Amino acid sequence: MLYRRKPTVVEAVQWDGSNGHHIVDFCKSKVLWHFSQGVITVSTLHEGDINLKVGDYIVKGDKGEFYPCGKDEFESSFDEVPDNVK
Repeated sequence: MLYRRKPTVVEAVQWDGSNGHHIVDFCKSKVLWHFSQGVITVSTLHEGDINLKVGDYIVKGDKGEFYPCGKDEFESSFDEVPDNVK
């Protein structure tokens, strides 16, 4: 059998090394932001705490969970959609 992933629209923010406050606002209490070191740590449901690398994305899943996604994987899996599409 072959299967196709159902299309889904997700919210995501890319970590650019300087937008920590924006990421903290996006994820609420699900991330730790170490101001002095410029490190973002995401608390995930299944993989524990994961540090982001600059260029990685934080994706908000359909159940409200947050997870990191590498730049290459994100950009090959997701296309940007207009703001009015949900």
